[in-house]
Amino acid sequence: MNVSKFTISVLVMGGGTVGPVAAVKAKEANPQLRVLLLGKVGVERRGAIVMGMNRLRKAVLPGHATRNGMSRGSRSPMTA
Repeated sequence: MNVSKFTISVLVMGGGTVGPVAAVKAKEANPQLRVLLLGKVGVERRGAIVMGMNRLRKAVLPGHATRNGMSRGSRSPMTA
């Protein structure tokens, strides 16, 4: 099993309607924060709200999102 470690400032649980908004608000309040939005299942199965926020995520996580919406080093969207 491959394990990656990284430091975050804010963990937001839930990729429904409120989770992405909370993540964005935290980043807007303090751009230095490292914000992670964590959902219970992959975007392929649920989380249409999260999937639709691809452009917003690219703004919140500059340099981490790739052109196709995947975060570098991940296998599914919205993980960083």
